[in-house]
Amino acid sequence: MPRRQGTARCASPFPPRRRRANLRAFEAGVADMRAIFVMVKCEMGQAYRVAREMADGIPELSEMHSTSGQYDLLGKFYLETDQDIGLFVVERVQSVPGVKDTYTLQTFNAFSGGKG
Repeated sequence: MPRRQGTARCASPFPPRRRRANLRAFEAGVADMRAIFVMVKCEMGQAYRVAREMADGIPELSEMHSTSGQYDLLGKFYLETDQDIGLFVVERVQSVPGVKDTYTLQTFNAFSGGKG
């Protein structure tokens, strides 16, 4: 497919099948899902492997970013409203080999720029 002048493609580091949490949130309606952010501290030299393993193994993962500072990764997860956040983090995130520590943020409202 020829590229149009002035456009750029941005490739996600994760394959489309891994973005199903976003799709589920969209299909179910945002009110039926809640976003949590988990900051992850990894064993030395393990951040990329941990990120890949989470992307391949945790369907609730929407986005994973490498970060600077005290934590190595920042993950955005969409959970069902009745899903236990603590249990999810302990069983699904902290159990990934190479994870040293986590810090979880629960969100309430999402804001975006207005149009018009």
